[in-house]
This record gives sequence, structure tokens and C-alpha cells, in this order.
Amino acid sequence: MKKIIFILICYWLLCSCNLMSDNFHGEEAQYGFLFDVKNDTDIAYNSPVIYIGGIKDDVFISIDSIPTRAIPVGSDDWNIHVGDVVSGGSGSRWKPDLQKIKDIPSKQYNFKMKLSNSREDILRWTGNEDLIFGIDPSTIIAHRKGEINIRISKDIITVDYDDSEF
Repeated sequence: MKKIIFILICYWLLCSCNLMSDNFHGEEAQYGFLFDVKNDTDIAYNSPVIYIGGIKDDVFISIDSIPTRAIPVGSDDWNIHVGDVVSGGSGSRWKPDLQKIKDIPSKQYNFKMKLSNSREDILRWTGNEDLIFGIDPSTIIAHRKGEINIRISKDIITVDYDDSEF
């Protein structure tokens, strides 16, 4: 009987400390993509759109897109929340149907950003601009793995990405 009581107390402690959830910080897990944009150009972009898709035979195939709010000149750490664009401030993350990318098939989730009618670029890795930025499809897009830091420069759009959990 003491053993059962001890097990129940341990179970209660684990539940009350939130150690059995997928987030050990006591917060609700945040799934989906969140974009942080830095604009190093002298141009403001009024109606940018971010596309997600895959690359097959060297061609980007878009499966979903999301319009974003305007990006001002010289913006720094400008969070683009889906809620700010779609519903006016809920701060939710973008959750496209990633299975469609696996159906292309593509080896990675890739992104493209359309800044204006004359500028549209596939996102590339910061520090190695020859490589197209991509996320492995086996990755669970949650917490920091869903946070993508985009830097808009005169000639290229690059990404800093931290794939650590927290």
C-alpha cells in the first residue's frame, strides 16, 4: 500500500511540475514558423510574401504562402507574426501543411520571399550564400526550430537559423 501511495505522489509531482509535457519551461509548446526580418536595404517593402515549398529538378515548387505586413527601411528584429497579418494580433505562428512538401518529393523545406514585383529570391544560408536554406522534413517545427531570422540585403536574402530546441 505504501508503494502505491509513493507512486501516486511521484506521478502527481511530475504532473504538477509539467515535466511530462513536450516543453520543460512550463509554457505551451509553440508549433509553426515565426519570422524575424532585418532589412539592410534603403527600400521599404509594402506587400512582401513568404512562400514555403520544395525544390525538385532545380525548380522551387511552392505549396503555401503567407502575406506579411510591410517591412520598413532599416528594420531590425521585426517580428512577422501570422496573427499580425491575418487576424490582427493573435501572434500565432504560420502552420502550412508540410506533408505537401514531402509529396513533391523534396529533401528539405525551402523558402522564397517576394519583396516586390521585381524582386523575388530563394532564401540562402548566411555565411554560405551558395547553399539554399532548408530544413530537414523530419524536424518537428516547434520552439526555436520554427524561428527563422531573415536578412534582406541589396543582392541576396539570407537566413540565420538555430536548430537547437530552446
